[in-house]
Amino acid sequence: MLSGQVVVQIEESEETLRRGDYISFDAERPHRVVNRSSKPARLLWIIAHDRSETGVKRRANLRVQ
Repeated sequence: MLSGQVVVQIEESEETLRRGDYISFDAERPHRVVNRSSKPARLLWIIAHDRSETGVKRRANLRVQ
């Protein structure tokens, strides 16, 4: 988090992130990011793919709906 505050919901759990915080999770899990504040929030979002053989096989089996 660069500034502000957001709530990250991953499946049934929630984490509140503030300036300086970070979170890492498997983006294949249901998730969303919510700014419940009236103030703007700025965050840096990095998406990294598993390029190992296991990751390639897993992505090959994903279904697009």
